[in-house]
Formats: sequence, structure tokens, C-alpha cells
Amino acid sequence: MRSLRTIRTSPRRRLQAPALLALFGLLLSALFVLQPPAPRADAAEADGPDTLPWIGSAELWCTWSNPSKFNNCTGYHPTPALDVGMARNTPIYASGPGTVVGAANGCVETDWNCQGAQGNFVAIQHPNGIYSRYLHLTSSVVSVGQSVKRGQLVGYSGATGGVCQPTPCPHLHYDELDNYQTAHRIDPGPMHTSQGGKTVDYPQSLGVTSWSQVPYGTMLQNDGYFTALPPAPSSQFHTVTPFRALDSRTATGGWGAKLGTGQSRDLHVAGAGGIPATASAVVMNVTATNGSAGSFLTVYPSGTTVPTTSNLNFAAGQTIPNLVVARVGQDGNISFFNAAGATDVIADVVGWFDDGTGGGATFHGLRPTRTVDSRTGAGGWLDPLGPREDRGFVVRGVGGVPDSATSVVMNVTVTNATSNSFVSAFPTGAAIPITSNLNFATGQTISNLVSSPVGLAGQVSLYNQTGHVDVVVDVVGYFDASGGSRFHALSPVRILDNRTGTGGYGSAWTQDLARSVTVVGVGGIPGDATSVVLNLTATNGTTGSLLKAYPAGGGVPAASNLLFGPAQTIPNLVMVPVGANGSVNIYNQLGTVDVIADVVGYYAAS
Repeated sequence: MRSLRTIRTSPRRRLQAPALLALFGLLLSALFVLQPPAPRADAAEADGPDTLPWIGSAELWCTWSNPSKFNNCTGYHPTPALDVGMARNTPIYASGPGTVVGAANGCVETDWNCQGAQGNFVAIQHPNGIYSRYLHLTSSVVSVGQSVKRGQLVGYSGATGGVCQPTPCPHLHYDELDNYQTAHRIDPGPMHTSQGGKTVDYPQSLGVTSWSQVPYGTMLQNDGYFTALPPAPSSQFHTVTPFRALDSRTATGGWGAKLGTGQSRDLHVAGAGGIPATASAVVMNVTATNGSAGSFLTVYPSGTTVPTTSNLNFAAGQTIPNLVVARVGQDGNISFFNAAGATDVIADVVGWFDDGTGGGATFHGLRPTRTVDSRTGAGGWLDPLGPREDRGFVVRGVGGVPDSATSVVMNVTVTNATSNSFVSAFPTGAAIPITSNLNFATGQTISNLVSSPVGLAGQVSLYNQTGHVDVVVDVVGYFDASGGSRFHALSPVRILDNRTGTGGYGSAWTQDLARSVTVVGVGGIPGDATSVVLNLTATNGTTGSLLKAYPAGGGVPAASNLLFGPAQTIPNLVMVPVGANGSVNIYNQLGTVDVIADVVGYYAAS
């Protein structure tokens, strides 16, 4: 599961002997042409390296002319470079767009002079002719020839290359070059960061003009600078006949290959498959399958930094879906990031949000209502759904859904399956789609949020491919032509993680516990929000249980949002009306479990 990484300042360490310093200095002198530093061209601001390459707080250890944390920097940094102390495996991001021209793995921390004392590294050539390098990494996650975007993950910090022997000191060595062949370094120049929602440039914000003037021990902070998106429009929803926009197992979507470790890859959505070029967000059922390792996917607007959030967690070999609402980047794309191993990715589009010009539907959030349960006969379903069977159920006039509803939003759960299979939702009377909403294995209990147009006789139908399976449907909202709330897409933000204290809780949810989570004023959600859209994740559960999300101030509903097994990490998208004090409640039924919530958008009256 994706976790919020806390970057801690590494403990003070001293290089072990003057002889080692001298040796290191001689080595670097041989590696690099020793010339006076050249200023970076202003053009770097537009198409070169201009962003601090990590997120969080880290300590500047050394530049090239000031005394360093260990000794005089000129002893082993005779030309411009930055050494920044940070915890091992801190994510390192590209400081600008470009093409990878150098990348290496295989070095270990005890191997002196591996890759000429660079250790595992990445080198990127930027469009303005400047090169950026990232040295001493634990690992790089890009390859030579690969195109990268500003803010794309390129590796993880470490202490490879034999630095600080015999006791390694994890840090990032960052430098910029104007000649890659001769390794001629230049002053990195202004580096953008985001602090408190504002852009702050180093080193100018410290009152100096060159990195060489920044004293060691200075703490450098970056909340996550990325290419800023304009405020999201007030959008209305438009349904489409579900279609497969991406399948990496085939040529659909243009990938044709699995998404690898640490890779981000774009999918063009605006202007494709009937989605207009002006779409502000898309609603997709995203499925991971054939994964070679336990991992997670993050879906986010293209052209922005990979957020510290997740949409879909999966184990090796598992096939699992989750509904995703993703804001579209300024180039009409959305990006997918995979943390570990290699996995196939499938995306089925079920709708889109417009640019505010209207003509679509508005959302009405409801207190969850159980509409169908084939185990109890609710909704008229008296037995499990059989093989190749489709069956309808009435949604209009049930649980607060009016006759004017054009689409419904419902949490669909399957349980007691006798075979591996999938379920598809569609408007009654329409053809069964080739897409799926929920994939499951024999005996598995799993939920997924589903948005479906309403069909004939005010009904929605579900289709099961193989075996028999019990189905439970809880309606949580609907769309109609007027009177509801409009959607505002956000770049994903983690607002709750009790493992780290994010959201105000530093301990797990215990049995029969409901906690209030403040959403208004957090992660970009304003005071007039009527409902929030969250990716809710359960992890480290001690027993099989369920989570329920509902408006604060009300009683615990009968309907559930997320079911999980012991030690399972599993997400589900939820749409929850905002309750008392700008909060929503999250309830756990049994055992203890860690809970994570990432906000992806909200609904408001205007």
C-alpha cells in the first residue's frame, strides 16, 4: 500500500580519515574536469531542471565552497554539486523533463568506487541542453532512452558508491552539467519548491544568489512542487456506454506492455472514445492483473508530480479492480504509476465530467441504502446470480432515488462465489457490455463502487460470467438533470493515515469504533462541499471485517463500503455526504485495522 513517507534528517556522521577524504578528492578530480562553475542559463526555467528533486524535509550537507557537515567541501566537491542528507529509499524525482542518458543499478554500499564512486545513478538530458544527475541511489527505476516528466520518480536515495566508508551515510548527490562527456558542472540555479501552497525558490528565498552561499545544516523543504493545474471547473457528469480505453495486454490504449517498477505512463483520454477534449475528469474502472509483485497503482493528472496516494493495491498474481475518478492533465492525459514489479493495467471508462459548460447531470448523495441482497431476498433476488445470467433490480423510487434519476452510484459486493468470474453493470434493456466492474476469485468477498445509467422500468442489471455468486448492492447516490451538486476534481491528496498520524489519529481503528474525520478545509475541500470523493483503504486488519463511511452526526448505516480479510490491503472508492462539523464518519466492525483515505474531489452546489 502506498504510504506517506516521513523524511528524517540523517544522523551526523564523520568521514573516517583525512586519507579517505584525500583519496575521494583525487578520485573526483580525475572523474570531472575542474573548471570554474558556470551560471545556469535562464532557459532552464522553461524546459530544464528547475525543481527540487524530493518531497519532504532534508538537510543540506555540502555545496562546493562552504565548509560542510563533515569537512571543507572543496576537499571532495571541487566543482558545483549538492549533497543532501535524507533517509534511505526516499523517492527521488526528475527535476525537469527530458530523456534518460545514463542509469545504473547493481552497486552496493560497501563497494568503494562502484560506477566511479557514483554508485547507482540516473542522468537526464533536458530540452535546453542541461543535464541533471542523481548519485548514490539505492536503486534507479528508469532506463536509458526513456522519456521522463518533471516530477516523475527516477529512483530512491541511498549510499552506494562507497561513500562515507566504513559507515555509509545515506544522502543524495545532485549536480547539473552543461557537457555530459566532460562532466562539466554548473551552478544548479533556482530550484522551485511548494511550501504552504505557495511556490518558493531556493536558494533565493534564503537571501543568497548561489547554492555555494547556502551554509551546511540548512533544512530544505518541498511539499511537492509540480506543474500547477488551474482550479477545477464546476462540472456536470456525462455517462457513456462503457468502453475499454486501456488494456496493456493488447494494443488498446497504445501501451502494449506491462507497467514496470517505478514507471509512470500516460493514457490519452480527452478527445478519445467519445470523451470531448474539454473533459475535466474521467470515471474509470481500473483493473490490475498479472502483477509480478505486491504493489499499488496511483492514477493522477499528467504533467504533475506522482502524489503520495494510491488507487489500487494488489498482490502478486491477483486480479482486482477499483473505480477511479481522475482529473485530466492539461495535455488531455492521465498518468498511471506502479510502485513495484510489473503489472498489466486495464481501464474501462464509464463516464466523464465536463468543463462547466453544462448539459450533464448533477449529483445527489444519499445515506447508504441496501437495495439488493441475494442472501436475504432483498430487492427480489432470492438466489445467487448464475453463470452467464443477467438480472435487473429497481432503483428509481427506492432508497431516496427519484424518478428523475438518470444514473445511480452504488457499492456492489460479491461473496460466496463458486468460481473465478466477473460482474458487469449496465442499464436494463441495453446490450451486455464487454467491460467488467468487479473481478473476483472463488470464495472471495470484494466490493467496488459502480456508476451505471438507469435503464428500462427504472432498473439496473448485473451480469455474471461464470459460476454462482451472491450479490449485495448498496445505493449511495444518484445523478439527475438539476438540483444537485457539481463536481470539482482535485489532484489526489492523502488526508487520513492513522499509521503516520495524518488526519489526527495515531492508532488503529478498534472493534465497533466510529471516528469522525474532518474533510472541510483539508486537501482543497472548501466549506460549501456537500459530498467528498475518497479512496478508502484498509490494511493490517487483524480479522475479517468491514468499514462504513457516512455523514458525521448520523447513526451507523446497515450498508458497508469496504470488506477486508485479515492482513489484507484493499481499497474502495466512496462518495460520502459531508456531515456535522464538516466531517465524515468511518466505522470498523471487528478487530483492529489501519485506515487510509485519499481525497480525489468533492461536490458543491456551484
